[in-house]
Amino acid sequence: MFNQTILFIQSCIREFNLLIIMLGTSSQVFDNTITHVLGRLRPQRIVELGCGQGKLGRLLGQSNILPNDYLIGVQPLAKDSDADILRECGYTQIINQNIDDFLKSHVDLSTDMYIAMDVLEHLPYSEMISTVDQLLYHCELMLIIHPSKHPQNAKDNLFDAHRTSFELIDRARRFEIIYYNLTGFAQISSIHRYHFTLLRGHMNLKTVPALI
Repeated sequence: MFNQTILFIQSCIREFNLLIIMLGTSSQVFDNTITHVLGRLRPQRIVELGCGQGKLGRLLGQSNILPNDYLIGVQPLAKDSDADILRECGYTQIINQNIDDFLKSHVDLSTDMYIAMDVLEHLPYSEMISTVDQLLYHCELMLIIHPSKHPQNAKDNLFDAHRTSFELIDRARRFEIIYYNLTGFAQISSIHRYHFTLLRGHMNLKTVPALI
């Protein structure tokens, strides 16, 4: 009986580790800022790139600010049950694609807001810039959360490696920033930073309410 219990626990741990590897995790640094900003803006159509384990859906559901129209998650899935997990978190549709394939196959998908949390730092710099540039043509707002100067190796999942530092000056030169927040992230070094950036999309001609 004891050995069966140990085997069951080990099996659960393997399943949990696989879930982490395939669906990914996101930092909690800006969780309160996310619910505050989206609570003020109340976008009714949201598409999230790399929705991972569905943290955004859980946050919005707990704050009673899930969008009325849809919350779409773009996420490669390892098995069908992954989609069920995300639907339980409030996602109305799961697009089982990586970011590159999504950008090619959904080139005309326009929405109120695109969100990328702990995703863009995994892309090469040129791909990160082109991804943001393309999506801004199809949204009113884009929310980006990411670390900078934070080394991270791939380990069991090749996509986990950090490949880009996207600094404030990079965004200010290319895009219109509506709201920006910065916090320290000294996990390895004091130079690490976590960035919260809200960009104006090219479909947005409205006045955005004050977010502070």
